[in-house]
Amino acid sequence: MKKNNKIILTGGHAGTTALSVVEEINKQELDWEIHWIGSKKSIEGKKALSLEFNYLKKFNVEFHPIIFGKLQRKFSIWTFFTFFKIPIGFIQAFYYLMTIKPFVVLSFGGFASFPVVVVSKILRVPVLIHEQTTVAGRSNMLSSKFADKVLLSRESSKEYFSKDKCLVVGNPILSQYFKDNKSLKADNKKTIFIMGGSRGSQQINKIIKQVLIKLLDKYKIIHLTGEIDYKEFKKLKSDIVNDKSKNYHIFSSVDPYEMLEIYNNSQLVISRAGANTISELIALNKPSIFIPIPWSYLNEQEKNAQFASKYIPAVILDQNNISEEKLLTGIKYLINFDNITTKNDFLDKEASQRIVNLLNKYFK
Repeated sequence: MKKNNKIILTGGHAGTTALSVVEEINKQELDWEIHWIGSKKSIEGKKALSLEFNYLKKFNVEFHPIIFGKLQRKFSIWTFFTFFKIPIGFIQAFYYLMTIKPFVVLSFGGFASFPVVVVSKILRVPVLIHEQTTVAGRSNMLSSKFADKVLLSRESSKEYFSKDKCLVVGNPILSQYFKDNKSLKADNKKTIFIMGGSRGSQQINKIIKQVLIKLLDKYKIIHLTGEIDYKEFKKLKSDIVNDKSKNYHIFSSVDPYEMLEIYNNSQLVISRAGANTISELIALNKPSIFIPIPWSYLNEQEKNAQFASKYIPAVILDQNNISEEKLLTGIKYLINFDNITTKNDFLDKEASQRIVNLLNKYFK
């Protein structure tokens, strides 16, 4: 009888984290059939497709969409509809688990993963969850009650979970970030890369719109707008006169494997402070301005940014108290940093290998 070689990865986000683990599975030449259970849409109620849906299937990962409402911080009409989605998610999770019959489930958090974790526990399928942040996500805190192991990126997350389940492994990012990457020399103008994570940030876009012309006076700009604001900024670019337009490059999305080239061609990054973003920027020793999401759970992004500032030159700006002057001052301070070296205690380089080695124990 052929040994069960099916594995389920699940999450409501963390597409590049999952890609990193898939990359390591392929590197080790493990004969595993990989399935992903997650949301097809990047933002609920919007048409934009998730990074996981767009890219995991390129690596022969079978995608299974799941519907599961996200807990709302404030009660609204959407809270009412969310409650109706919850049982649908559990029914779908039960169907997928019974059909696939995996030897192990690895969850990366997000509420789309919660029914998968619970049903896996009921069906006695081993469950590992991975926490990317410096604190803990709400879904992972709930899921940890049903998990066999809780894999942490940072030591600081231990206080939120049962310590007997915890193991610090680092945060998996694509292996290309740990190769001999060197920033390219700027020609006449240095380059700033502006993004809000893989999906863009409307709040950061609003700030950038106010200072864009001033920035283009001195710098080249690469701007990952996200799909929602892309048309607006495309029109804005077309309205910019003379050579400034040539120095402004916009994208609605970027392939995870093409992101490295943009980083390497930039002297400074302006971004949110998601866990994967800070891992990539630390690996590349990239000076950064962080504008953390102010409403993130347990002030997650602020703490992520503070963690990153221990490794790389960084300025942290409060979205609710940001000004044109503060942003331009931060840029002026960071744009000329070079010869930065990463500290030796950065765990992420071998995080994917540690996780896959743990998964392999359940297979064996």
